[in-house]
Amino acid sequence: MSVTRLTLLLADPRRIDYSFNESRISQTAEYVWHAECSPKEAEKITAIFGDLCIPGFTTPGEHTVKSFTEKGFFLASGESCTGGLIGAEITSVPGSSRMFWGAMVTYENSAKKNVLGVREETLAAEGAVSSGTVLEMAAGLQQLSGAQVCVTVSGIAGPGGGTDDKPVGTVWF
Repeated sequence: MSVTRLTLLLADPRRIDYSFNESRISQTAEYVWHAECSPKEAEKITAIFGDLCIPGFTTPGEHTVKSFTEKGFFLASGESCTGGLIGAEITSVPGSSRMFWGAMVTYENSAKKNVLGVREETLAAEGAVSSGTVLEMAAGLQQLSGAQVCVTVSGIAGPGGGTDDKPVGTVWF
């Protein structure tokens, strides 16, 4: 039997339908699952999961580096609650220097303002964990880096710091 290998990027493991009886699916890291299956099962899995399904066994960083390098795009990350983990995932892949400008970790509000140009008014009105803040972080990062794609993230990682309006686990990209 021919074997097809896939990588699934799933935040919620309940999305895996264990009725894939011709597949061996195993978790390899948080949010990363590998499947070995027949070509017919691979078509079924790909139809269900779409862009969350990547051909072959890979990591999110490897897939990003390969895709951006092939397209000639540069990526930059502006990170708060992730503390540089996006940049670390990307730079752990050989060849990432061909597509990664860098990461700006702007954890404290003054860093968001002074480095990425988030307005004091936005922070006061919406808070650091808000759509307005991450959009301004992205605009400032794009101006600073010139990268075609800028990913910014701010959130409440916990265990404390959450409120009724913004509970622990709230994240804006």
